[in-house]
Amino acid sequence: APCSLVVPHALQVVTIDGPTAEEIDDGVSAEPSPDGLAAWVHVHVANPTVRIPAYSALDDMAALRAKTVYLPEGSVPMLPAALARGEGGTGLEPTDASGAPRSALTFSARVCLSTGALLQYKVAETALGSVLALTYQAADEL
Repeated sequence: APCSLVVPHALQVVTIDGPTAEEIDDGVSAEPSPDGLAAWVHVHVANPTVRIPAYSALDDMAALRAKTVYLPEGSVPMLPAALARGEGGTGLEPTDASGAPRSALTFSARVCLSTGALLQYKVAETALGSVLALTYQAADEL
């Protein structure tokens, strides 16, 4: 888009999903403020719009579905698997040293560590340089 500004995000982003997750579409990162009294908490959501032309048939289909639906018999994905998953997809799959940055919308909140009060917030289109995937069990073990 002519008016967009993609902000590089240098922090390590971590995704936490089940071992059989098919779509890795959100992650988190955090950073303390220099004074140690507050911290920025960032929630990153995969941004498939970077690969889907506006008002295209695929855009219309995704808008109608709005989300992936999980059923006992399987799932009905919002986006085709080839677009949503794997290297070159629009998800937040783990990066390696030579991997391309992952496109995301990042919702950030600066919070007071002693009270939890919201001090500041921002939303940005970001390019995530480092994404690490964890399972729930691996996250619990940290």
